[in-house]
Amino acid sequence: MLGITIKPDWWEDVYGPAPYTRDNLVFWQDLDAGFLKEPGVPVKTIKNRKRPGLTAHIPVDDKGRLLSPLESSYARGFISSTGSNTYKFGDQAPTEAAWRRSSEFPFSLIKALVLNRPALTLGVGFDISRIKRNNIG
Repeated sequence: MLGITIKPDWWEDVYGPAPYTRDNLVFWQDLDAGFLKEPGVPVKTIKNRKRPGLTAHIPVDDKGRLLSPLESSYARGFISSTGSNTYKFGDQAPTEAAWRRSSEFPFSLIKALVLNRPALTLGVGFDISRIKRNNIG
């Protein structure tokens, strides 16, 4: 996150040995601010490596294992599928209604028809002997 690809010799002197748990606030605060604290060198701030708000949502647990965005409270207001939502396909729930109004719905409909009943769809839907041009052409 700081642009370092190989662990420097001084790393464990500053941040301690791995695993880096949520209790290692020195480490997480430096990542939050984009600080690079090499001993004997002035603190360097890497502007494009700052992660503001990282300390509010530390992405690991007490043993250093990575947490999901839900567990770290980074994803707030997320509607989980395990909740009490009783939406079913065809009931025009908000997400389904938005999808049906989008340009993807007709494409998905044609794709499903061609995959499920190709002979009927292509024979009836694209039969050029039954297609008539209107006056405009």
